[in-house]
Amino acid sequence: MSTLTTIEEEQEVSVEEISETRDSEIELLLSDEELRDVYGKKRSLETLLTHPRAKTVSLQGYINMLTTYYDAFISYQDLKHTKKEREKLEGSMKRVANLEDLLIRVIVREEKLLTVLAEHKKRMTQ
Repeated sequence: MSTLTTIEEEQEVSVEEISETRDSEIELLLSDEELRDVYGKKRSLETLLTHPRAKTVSLQGYINMLTTYYDAFISYQDLKHTKKEREKLEGSMKRVANLEDLLIRVIVREEKLLTVLAEHKKRMTQ
């Protein structure tokens, strides 16, 4: 029984110590700040979705895509940083920015979806 007590005592490590050790040894794909931003944006999207215009059928695909991106980013929180994965992530972040812009302009500013899509397409080809 004393052996068991000794093992338990040796394994007592605070969560902060584990987190600090992990962070100092491994660079993660998403920084803590980026991860906080994603959680905040997801909460903001949930608020935006309470707006009556968010129920528009033509917006549902864009809303689902944005939600999927946020969920994917959150699932990446423990992935190791590599140059290739970071480049993919940054490409996804640009697509997320476009989706956020589209939804805000159509739902909040009441702009026409086709107008916003045309502007996005024009911007991408420049």
